[in-house]
Amino acid sequence: MVKKIAFINQKGGVGKTTTSFNFAAYHTRLGEKVLGIDIDPQGNFTYNCGAEVPEDGKTIADLLLKKCTFDECVINTKYCDLLPANLDLTMSEMTIAAKQYKETLLSAALKNIIDQYDYIVVDCPPAFNVFVYNGLNFVDQICIVTRAQTFALMGIKQILTVLDGTNEASGRNVKIAGMIVTAYEPKAAAAKAILEVLENYGTKKGFKVIDSKISKSNMVENSQNAQESIFDFAPKSKPALEYLAAFAELDKYISEGE
Repeated sequence: MVKKIAFINQKGGVGKTTTSFNFAAYHTRLGEKVLGIDIDPQGNFTYNCGAEVPEDGKTIADLLLKKCTFDECVINTKYCDLLPANLDLTMSEMTIAAKQYKETLLSAALKNIIDQYDYIVVDCPPAFNVFVYNGLNFVDQICIVTRAQTFALMGIKQILTVLDGTNEASGRNVKIAGMIVTAYEPKAAAAKAILEVLENYGTKKGFKVIDSKISKSNMVENSQNAQESIFDFAPKSKPALEYLAAFAELDKYISEGE
């Protein structure tokens, strides 16, 4: 059965796209069939995959607006099959928001192809907009990606409020598979204190902060610049090993949440 998961945080710069991209790459390395969906107009997931949308190429915006088929939109990359995004998504936002059933357009567009995949990974934009609601209405579980920094808990509370509202409106039960902490500095007292707050809140709300934290490292940024997964760019590096452990644990929680 296909596993559908969205990586989410309404705050930018927390490593959300880096984490979702490497999660897709991780499962492709395991021999699984993975679809990556970039619904962030910045298109960073698309860039990380080494993909470039041709001038006359189709993007996720075209698919949502029924201007193309899935086969016309999907790009085969080294790391996953990809539904790409670029700034066309921003230009289409008002048109999409005016559509009937606007928050389930992604689900409708993909209903006939989901069984082709083992994993479908959705990279959400750092916002609460129509694209995020499409992601939440499509997936079965989410992974929150955050840094252990000031205001992290406030942002996570907002995510849970939006998730609860979406579940109530749709009658579904999208669950939190877990939370991954990135750019972690264990020697920083503030980071350790905030991490403890996040872990306590997760326990209270019924989800787990992944044990393997992703350390702050230039290796991660350098791998992005090279358009490679951390596993290809620096397979023996500390962040690569941490991501391996984090994803194995996350997969466990995803399976338990099905």
